[in-house]
Amino acid sequence: MVEKIQDIMPTGAESHVWVGSYDKAKKQMESEGFTEIDLAKNARLRIQQGKDAYVSRNGNLTSADILILPSGKPRLTRSSIISAFPAEATQTSRTGEFYVDSPELKEAYEKALEDSVEIDTTAIVAKKFGKSKVASYAFGTSYGENPDKDAEEAQDYGTFLVKADISEMPINLPNSETRPFARKLWFRYLDVRSGLIADRYLSNDINRVRGVREVSAEGASQKVSKPLILESRVADALKRKQAFEYKGIIYVPVRGNSISLKQ
Repeated sequence: MVEKIQDIMPTGAESHVWVGSYDKAKKQMESEGFTEIDLAKNARLRIQQGKDAYVSRNGNLTSADILILPSGKPRLTRSSIISAFPAEATQTSRTGEFYVDSPELKEAYEKALEDSVEIDTTAIVAKKFGKSKVASYAFGTSYGENPDKDAEEAQDYGTFLVKADISEMPINLPNSETRPFARKLWFRYLDVRSGLIADRYLSNDINRVRGVREVSAEGASQKVSKPLILESRVADALKRKQAFEYKGIIYVPVRGNSISLKQ
C-alpha cells in the first residue's frame, strides 16, 4: 500500500510525498499527474518553505541517480536509469545492486553518463556552493544552459544551509565493484550535515518519493480561495456563538464561553 503525504499546496508548484516501495510509490504519484522531483526543485522548495517545514525536516528520493563505476570516479546524473526502469530496479534491490551494463540498459546508461558530473566523498562547504561544479549541477534550475544562474542558485541553497547552522554537505557513496551499478539519490533531511546519499533499498515500504507539478496562478488562486471563505464563515459563526452547517452536518457551540463543536 502507498501512503500519500500532502505538505506543499499550490504556490506556483504543488508537491507531495508518496510513501511505499519505489516502484509502487512512483506509479501512484504519476497516476495523479505528478512528476518525480529533481534536486534543484527540491532545494528551491526547502528555501521557499523554510528549514522547519516538512520538506526540509524529512528526506526523500529524487529523480537523480548516482552511478558507481568499476574505474574512475562515481557520477551524479540527472538522466536516471532507475526512473526509467523502476520495477526492475526495485526488484533487484531486494537482493543486490542494480547493474547497468546489460544490453537492454545500454542506451539509458550511455545517456546517463553523457549528462553527469564526477563526484566523490569530499563534503562541499556550504559557503562555497557557488564555486562547486557538483553543487551547480545539482541545484541549478537552468540545467547547464546558464552556468552563472546555476552557480547563483547553488549558492542560494548553500546560504540556506548556513542559516540553518549546516556548514557542509557530505556525499555518501558505496564502494565500487567490477560492474557498474546505479543507486537512487536520497536527499537527506536537514541536520548538522545534511547530505546526498546513494540509496539502494528501493523495496523498503517506507521510502518517500516526492512528486511535483506546476500550478498556474489562476489554478492556485482557485484552490486556496475556498478554504479561506470557509474558515472566515466558521470563524464568524464561532465568534457570534451561532450554529453553522458544513457538508450537511450542523455544528452547535456549547458550554457558554468555552466553545466546542458537537455533531
